[in-house]
Amino acid sequence: MDTSFELPHELSPLLNDSARTFLKDIHSSEFAPMFNHIAGDRIFHDDLGALADFREALTEGVPLRFPGNAMKAWVENKLETVPEFRRSRHAYALKNHGRDLDVNRWDRIPTMSRETLALRPESLIADDADLSRLIVYRTAGTTGHPLLVPHHPVAAASYQVMIQVALSKCGIVPRFERGRIACYLIGAQKSTVTYPTVLSAWNHAGFAKLNLYETNWRSPDHRRKFLEQFPAEILTGDPTAFATLMELDANVWPQALITTSVAMTPGLKERLESRFKAPVIDWYSLTETGPIGFIKPGEDAYTILPHDLFVEVVDEEGRAVPEGDMGEIAVTGGRNPFVPLLRYRTGDFGRRIGDKLHDLEGRKPVRFQSATGRSINTVDIARTLREYPIVQHHFLQKNDGSCEVTIRPFMTGGDFPSAKLAAELGALFGGFSISVLVDRELGDRTPGGKVLPYVTEVKFED
Repeated sequence: MDTSFELPHELSPLLNDSARTFLKDIHSSEFAPMFNHIAGDRIFHDDLGALADFREALTEGVPLRFPGNAMKAWVENKLETVPEFRRSRHAYALKNHGRDLDVNRWDRIPTMSRETLALRPESLIADDADLSRLIVYRTAGTTGHPLLVPHHPVAAASYQVMIQVALSKCGIVPRFERGRIACYLIGAQKSTVTYPTVLSAWNHAGFAKLNLYETNWRSPDHRRKFLEQFPAEILTGDPTAFATLMELDANVWPQALITTSVAMTPGLKERLESRFKAPVIDWYSLTETGPIGFIKPGEDAYTILPHDLFVEVVDEEGRAVPEGDMGEIAVTGGRNPFVPLLRYRTGDFGRRIGDKLHDLEGRKPVRFQSATGRSINTVDIARTLREYPIVQHHFLQKNDGSCEVTIRPFMTGGDFPSAKLAAELGALFGGFSISVLVDRELGDRTPGGKVLPYVTEVKFED
């Protein structure tokens, strides 16, 4: 138990005495997990006005059906100030006999891919960008190899605003108040970052990232007791974490459960809603794009949420497909000043009809099994892979339990430590055979560089 916990002022500039006391109460609880990190929202007072304006615009705005004049003007500006946009413009001119890229011929604008963020994230930062508030997010790697994404505190806090607006569109109004836990982000992983903090955008209500893996607690039953001692208004997490939560049978009754990272199977969703008497809302968001959409209770398609992100569906050549046709989801715009997106291919496929995305693919849950029968979370695999210089990977578990991982390394030459990686993954999988293949062109032969990162032939019951 930590009775001396202090959150540094620079991490949470608006932290007041009551919030500071609340955080100490959480840390000093006899049931508290073994928190291993500290974090704050880095929000200043002036930022609250910007977030309030964003909330009003988001509430009143509608999803973009086409790139209007404001979006085109934004792109024109980035073509002048952002190195990656200038590179794209130059490449277009070379390919098209010196003709300049015309934002009014939208389909001809080259698309961006995950490779840009993986290999040259600095090229997305504008020449005149103010770097004084630059922060860096590491993606979890559940839908692809982890990325280091430049970010801004206000852009990050807008995520909270978007959750609140999405919940209101579902008729859910949580009590985000000082002295209460607004939200837990729960995981069930062998190891991960965990911490409590308060969120200025949610009236300084509490937030904590928790890991339900029992070795992260002093006693396995402390998980249930802590959740009951400090109940949260909403819970967010992936399907594996929610399945673990049900096993704890804690006396907690959140107003909503929001899925993150991967889509949830219908069977688990039904069981969760029955157990917690609350809706499960599937949330479609990437660190590099921010929230894109959510599924309202009783529906089966994602409602596009942001008003400042143009969401289109494109074919292999980057041309917009007719409404209702299947293609890759690409986005333009956003609110992260350090990662402007220009027709960014998400690697997910679906159909857009009106303001909804249907039949979203590429984010379905994938579970693996060790030689002892234990279920393995993709995050634990990603945690091993992230220690290696990898741009993309494809992980396959075969029917006999053996695994094959194909990786595309950062470097173009030299030897990749395949044997070391195979040994570490073998330990994770309890002795199953692991083969590591190096493919320096992985993704080059598929539309948009899309690679399914996790595939299994092992059959699980839903």
